Amino acid sequence: MKIEILAKNFDPEQKLKDLIEKKVGRLSKFMPEAALAKVFLKREKEVNIMELTIHADKVMRAEVRAADDMYACIDMIMTKITRQISRHKSKIRFMKDVNLDKELFAEQETELSEVVKRKKYKLKPMSVDDAKLELDLIGHSFYLFQNKDTLKVNVLYKRNDGNLGLIAAEVE
Repeated sequence: MKIEILAKNFDPEQKLKDLIEKKVGRLSKFMPEAALAKVFLKREKEVNIMELTIHADKVMRAEVRAADDMYACIDMIMTKITRQISRHKSKIRFMKDVNLDKELFAEQETELSEVVKRKKYKLKPMSVDDAKLELDLIGHSFYLFQNKDTLKVNVLYKRNDGNLGLIAAEVE
């Protein structure tokens, strides 16, 4: 497994990098060789934030925050990501134990990936506050609109924690 360590507003010392590589490297026994682990370290207002994203057959991501130091984040993030890997592996084991027929599984997978409904929608330029009202009115979990301030396509969505998220589309 390849491990990348990136930092923002934080300068990690070599000892920390070595410890991260050692602990994250232990996960390689659960991952395919082509897996990539990205560790992102940052400091915001006296809070240390560590994000770990593993790109393998499935993308797994964990984020932790600690007021102490980055060393405290390592153990917390390893607990979170190990739990995710364990859940993923147990699902795979369950599927193998049930002896699903490969053709049946592939057929179900194809059915899930088909586009079953298409809609055309005219984007209305509006503020984020107006989009919040529209989201509440339609009762969906997301709302697509053109931000009248930036003239870019935005998606306003309901998060699991009850708050709202905003995605702004960027063209490369």
